[in-house]
Amino acid sequence: MTQPSKRRVWVKTIFITCFLLLVSLFPVWDKVSKSVEAPTTRLADLGQQVHWSEEDIKEAIDILCEVYDFPYPTLLNNLAQTESKYGQDTRCGDNGKSCGLYQIRVSTWQFFVQITGRIDLDYKNQIDQTEMTILALQKGYWYFWGPLTRQYRSNPIK
Repeated sequence: MTQPSKRRVWVKTIFITCFLLLVSLFPVWDKVSKSVEAPTTRLADLGQQVHWSEEDIKEAIDILCEVYDFPYPTLLNNLAQTESKYGQDTRCGDNGKSCGLYQIRVSTWQFFVQITGRIDLDYKNQIDQTEMTILALQKGYWYFWGPLTRQYRSNPIK
């Protein structure tokens, strides 16, 4: 066996030293991972609840908008307020056909599940309804909500 050249040893040594120096200078990676974990942990906590306050819904909207890079939290907040007063009005609209935070029909929910593949989301869970609404809006299905069709002539999601 031949010994590695001195140049290779020096290059490896310099490379390892630089790498260790960089890692020690940038301890922010730990902070970045914690900042991503905190909202998703909070979202999981919210999803496990049975009843949600208006503040819970607003917080979930903010977190989900960040997770899905959806820059329209105001639109979601307005829609939640209009459709169900942030879930506080538990009546079902359209003669009992549309229920939940965003007043989605069961058949519409099943269609959304089919196009998104998100079989893990629960129709009766307000946090899941928020997530499914974001996914549907991102795919261009804004016209499923009457308040949006009355307010906009074309897709408000650009």
